[in-house]
Amino acid sequence: MSEGDTPIKTRSLRTLVTLAAAVALSLCACGSAPSPPPQPTVPVEPLRIGDAATDTVGGWLPAGVTLSPFDVSNPIVGWLDPALLKAVQDAADAAADDGIDMRITSGWRTTGFQQRLFDMGVQQHGSVEAASEFVAPVEVSKHVTGEAVDIAPVGPICG
Repeated sequence: MSEGDTPIKTRSLRTLVTLAAAVALSLCACGSAPSPPPQPTVPVEPLRIGDAATDTVGGWLPAGVTLSPFDVSNPIVGWLDPALLKAVQDAADAAADDGIDMRITSGWRTTGFQQRLFDMGVQQHGSVEAASEFVAPVEVSKHVTGEAVDIAPVGPICG
């Protein structure tokens, strides 16, 4: 002990040195632990969630239900191509100035829903060719890319 050291200072210093040595030893022990044995490799299959995951209703509206061109919270409207959406909204504003409530009856659709519509068309009309006059196949449908929209009211407007 030096002249200014007290027994408490010396004990504190010894405790600190002992603690530092213990930490150093434990760190060394952690670093030298043996690595685990290699695990056998298992071939990974690509993720497949099955046919049930095909969305055949995305873009469906119940009969008689229409949407406002401003209802962008619904994917039928909100997932339209931005330029088309703006054009439809501008047209709806202009129609409103003339007292016409322009509504959307169909817009964006999933490929599964478009395929379902086409398959139903083939059943109803008897052939792919006949169905193609009323509903587009998935490969050419502009609904699945958000580049097509069907508007209501349809028919003559009497005033």
